Amino acid sequence: MRVAFIGLGVMGAPIAGHIADAGHEVVVFNRTRSRAEAWLSQYAGVAAPTPAAAARDAQAAFVCVTDDTAFDAVLDGSDGLLAGLPAGAIVVDHGSGGPDRARARAAAMAKRGIGCLDAPVTGGQRAAETGTLSIMVGGAAAHLSQVAPVVQAYARDIMLMGDAGAGHLTKLVNVIIGGGTGLAVAEGLSFAMQAGLDVAQVRKILLEGSSYSWQLDHRGEAMIARDYRPRYPLSLGRKDVGNALRAGQEAGAVLPVTQLAAEILRDVAEAKGAGLDVASIIEYFLRSDRRAAQ
Repeated sequence: MRVAFIGLGVMGAPIAGHIADAGHEVVVFNRTRSRAEAWLSQYAGVAAPTPAAAARDAQAAFVCVTDDTAFDAVLDGSDGLLAGLPAGAIVVDHGSGGPDRARARAAAMAKRGIGCLDAPVTGGQRAAETGTLSIMVGGAAAHLSQVAPVVQAYARDIMLMGDAGAGHLTKLVNVIIGGGTGLAVAEGLSFAMQAGLDVAQVRKILLEGSSYSWQLDHRGEAMIARDYRPRYPLSLGRKDVGNALRAGQEAGAVLPVTQLAAEILRDVAEAKGAGLDVASIIEYFLRSDRRAAQ
């Protein structure tokens, strides 16, 4: 299949690599040209100067950018994806945005004969690199069937959650649960540190018991080492949690843990910098001034 792939960040680059390795014809675009060149040094493919050029004659276009604003920036305009995509193509949005925007985009693209799937992913950078992502999809079953041979190259689980917007809504459930669990992991590990325990041993035994969580497994080690190199930056965490709070308000849901997560993410971003990994939320619990105020 001829595929356009837009966005070669920490998630997009390995995903596009799996697609190329599976034998599909891949044309990539990235705003920072050096990332496209780095990708081409590892995988077979072609780099295009614009999203429109990447999309020309493509049967599917995969977009892996941070948010709705970034998605719209590569979609619209004379150099955007829609200027190059032929009728019958499918656009797959692997970012994490708002369900309302996803529904509006799907409706607008349908008028042009182009399918659109909101298909956010979960599993993190490690799963992107190993090709074991889980993907929650909103849109038409026929459109998903059309791109499934490509998606299977980098996904362990692919599930159609409902009509347009359902993928993003499911991702927000993931954000709510993951954000709350991340707070609990940071609080627990900070307590272990302050109580004088061997925190690496604490994490090791907890991974074998009822306290196991993806957050403890994948972020606990970074929290202990205070290694905040950005894998999932605070800025993205704040964006995702903000989307969850807005969707929760629209649904009439009560989200006190998510509200607390938003406040802690804001606090740490302002104190330490929004570019740090979300593992840095442990700093909220380790700050001496905060402990003294209790």
